[in-house]
Amino acid sequence: MREAGLMVADKSAHRAQRFFLNTHPQEVGTLQLNESLRALREQYPELHITIEIHEAAVTDPATMLAFRTSLRELRMELSYDDFGAGQGRLLELADCPPDVLKFDMQLIRGIDSATATRQELLATLVRMSVDLGTIPLAEGVETNAEHDVCRQMGFVLGQGFYYGRPCAFP
Repeated sequence: MREAGLMVADKSAHRAQRFFLNTHPQEVGTLQLNESLRALREQYPELHITIEIHEAAVTDPATMLAFRTSLRELRMELSYDDFGAGQGRLLELADCPPDVLKFDMQLIRGIDSATATRQELLATLVRMSVDLGTIPLAEGVETNAEHDVCRQMGFVLGQGFYYGRPCAFP
C-alpha cells in the first residue's frame, strides 16, 4: 500500500507536499520494514516522506531511537500517530521525539467549546511538543472554530474534514 500510494503521489501535482505513510505496530523495528522503506526511498528519491507509527508501538526507546536513525539516513521523517488516544507515552516522547506529533481527534473535537481546563491541558501538550522540536498536528479538525483554537494553541499542521473531504487523488 505504501508503494502504491507513493506511485500515485509521485505523478501528482502535489508531489512537493509531505506524504504520511502508515505502519502496523508489529512492523516497527523489523528488518522487513527498514528494507521496504529503503526500497521506497530508492524508487522515490525526491518525495518528502513521513512514516507514521501508532503511539501504542512506541514502547521501547532504544528501538525507537534506532528506527529514527534509520529514517534519518533515508531522508524520511518520523511521526507518532493518535497521540493522547491511549497511554500518552510521555517518557518515550521525551526520549525519542518524532518530527511530527499527531494529536488524536478526541483531543481536538469540540476544543473550541471545551472547558478552560481541557483547553489549557491541550495547549500545554502542544507547547511541550514544540519545545521538543516536534511539529504538532491536530487530527480531526471539522470546524472553523476548532481550526482557530488549534492555531491559537500553536498547532502548525492540521487534518480533517474542515480542510477537505476524502476524494480521488489527482
